[in-house]
Amino acid sequence: ASLAVSLAPVALRLKLEECHYKVWELFKKHHYLRGDINPAARCFVVRLISDDEGDYEGDDAPVVAFTSRVSQFGNQAFREHRTVVLPAYQALGIGSRVAETIARAHVQQGKLWYSRTAHERFGRSREASSQWMASTFNKRATGQASSYLAGEAAERVAYSHMFVGDERDRELFLRGGPSA
Repeated sequence: ASLAVSLAPVALRLKLEECHYKVWELFKKHHYLRGDINPAARCFVVRLISDDEGDYEGDDAPVVAFTSRVSQFGNQAFREHRTVVLPAYQALGIGSRVAETIARAHVQQGKLWYSRTAHERFGRSREASSQWMASTFNKRATGQASSYLAGEAAERVAYSHMFVGDERDRELFLRGGPSA
């Protein structure tokens, strides 16, 4: 006897909101490298506001992901600092969408946005995207042994990119933001 099952994608509605850096405590054990975070980071949490099971409100809305950014050069350039999607929500494209949403908001305000990651899937998705431009430091070894490769001594390769967005994003960036 065969088993026939119909699988349909789950529709998720998510909300991105600023949070205190201590929210990182919920996510740090799921980060692929280290559990620390810069206390000066500006942090954001992603909450599930509806799925096939129903709607969620306020603090009852489950947390799904976390991202943060740190200043690179004063207040004109920023770098993605930590992005984590909880295991139950991984492989749905949430991490990439959250990162691009935050990056786009900064670029549209006339700010530069950089990303550096040793997470291969995250880095390769940026390699394939026209919205990210590789920096001169892209795919260089970090000089640190891979702590996440079960004791292997291989050096980690870091993917380094700048978010350039789409045509509208670039237009807003060149004007210095929407009101400039």
